[in-house]
Amino acid sequence: MNNYEITKYLVLRFSRIHLFTMFGLPKSCQLNKQAKRHVLPLILDVGRAIDGGLGRIKAWFWVIVVTKTGFVDRKFMAANHSFKTGTSPIVFAAVHDGHEIRDELEGLSNLTEGERLREEDPYTSKWVDGSDNEIVVHHSRFEADVNRPRDKGVYQRPEDAWGLQVWKSPLSAEVLNRSLEVYDGFYRACGSFFDELFSQHQNIIVYDIHSYNHRRESAQQEADPAENPEVNIGTQNMDRERWHPVVESLMQHFRSFDYSGRRLDTRENIKFKGGYFGKWLYSRYGKNICPVSIEFKKFFMDEHTGEGYENDLELIGRMLRSSRKPVLEALKSL
Repeated sequence: MNNYEITKYLVLRFSRIHLFTMFGLPKSCQLNKQAKRHVLPLILDVGRAIDGGLGRIKAWFWVIVVTKTGFVDRKFMAANHSFKTGTSPIVFAAVHDGHEIRDELEGLSNLTEGERLREEDPYTSKWVDGSDNEIVVHHSRFEADVNRPRDKGVYQRPEDAWGLQVWKSPLSAEVLNRSLEVYDGFYRACGSFFDELFSQHQNIIVYDIHSYNHRRESAQQEADPAENPEVNIGTQNMDRERWHPVVESLMQHFRSFDYSGRRLDTRENIKFKGGYFGKWLYSRYGKNICPVSIEFKKFFMDEHTGEGYENDLELIGRMLRSSRKPVLEALKSL
């Protein structure tokens, strides 16, 4: 899309835009930094040209939305997060996939992009197409980590972030609050998204997809495989007894999947048991939701350079997509 097409899309769509995408632009409508300087006047001009005074009102309302929620200050004018709603009772989520931080944080950050990337979960958004319900967080966990409780959602001390000195100096209250607004916006959108899904389904399964490092000491030294399974299934944020058929079906599928002639080491609650996102879901929807934290060891990429291995990325995506059928069959047994 060029700039005119993007702004035309926004103006025409605004009057019927989905509640969940009001928090940011669609992923396909990201603007580069140069375009960002012109996006607001373009929105106004295109709105007036398309629909006269009404178009200008719609356009101004969009300007207020993006300004209020902080997207004008984002490096690539990208959405904080995106939600896609379908008809399935399964949701695929990648809440640590994002890498961007807003402009004001770039000047305050003490980390390189590579240091941030290493602790993020790159490529996990490639796998959310396994369901027609998708959640992707586009901002970095170093801006606001939605998989931690709110009081820990913005890293402020080295002990919050793997010993890293994230900021050159302590964040001001104003900067901190802007990051917490991003955090709060995600959970407001989540509430609306899942409330709508529960109006269609009695039970919902969430694939909360993550990845984790296993070569922290050096690129040549791998962590003990006995304590670091290739796939870690975290199940603490659910009624485990009730969801036993679903969890066992998922794990059996992963264990039996033909991964280039071998089977992946898949175990439960070894490395991680599940984060705050799953806890929030369980506290809100109780026994009717099954948030499964799926942590892939970063054998599918070079965790030091960020390079992904295409064959592994494709195989993992295929494994996740093909798990839907046995999982839905198990769901029927509840």
